[in-house]
Amino acid sequence: DAAARLLQQQQQQQRQRRENAPLASWFRRIERAVALFIASLVPGFGERQIAARDAAEAARRREERERQQQEEERARREEAERRDAEAADEEGRRREGDGAGQGQGLTRAAEQSEGDAGGPPQIPVVEV
Repeated sequence: DAAARLLQQQQQQQRQRRENAPLASWFRRIERAVALFIASLVPGFGERQIAARDAAEAARRREERERQQQEEERARREEAERRDAEAADEEGRRREGDGAGQGQGLTRAAEQSEGDAGGPPQIPVVEV
């Protein structure tokens, strides 16, 4: 359930990124054009501007990767915990079934032996 929810969230985020990608791309092109124009007027400014933008983009990608890794790890942990809980439940049910089956078998055997000893002797009926 948690894994399905995470997949749905990731798909929704990817859809939003695809929808916003053309606008963001257009804005970045304009930003770069303005930065290059200013860089042509002031020596050294362009290199610093480009380096700062590249560093910011690398940091954003790194944070996104880390976030995705954390989500995947959390989903794996939740799945493992769910499997462990299911295994424990199954083990408990199996033990209850084994214990109940053994107890019932002993009870039936005891009832049969009591029925044999407590009642009148049975005489076989033979028709002639």
